[in-house]
Amino acid sequence: MQTYKDPLFRKKEAPWYRSVPVYMLFSLIFGAVTSMGIIGIDVAAGHEQYRGYVWVPAVLVFFAAFLLGLALIRVIKRKRGDSS
Repeated sequence: MQTYKDPLFRKKEAPWYRSVPVYMLFSLIFGAVTSMGIIGIDVAAGHEQYRGYVWVPAVLVFFAAFLLGLALIRVIKRKRGDSS
């Protein structure tokens, strides 16, 4: 009986879009979007005619901060060596 040359249990390599450098880039982008949203809230609150639109940058800050948190959690897990 012949034995197989290839090992059956190989560690799968993560795709490029799930790598640490890509998540660091996401963190940088979401951090910039969050800071622009905070500036937008300040500007909208400072002008009487735009006070009704403060919710737009607030929603932007909420979602960007949420995605920033997810990306940073993924980077921290990868740096510590945890799986997933």
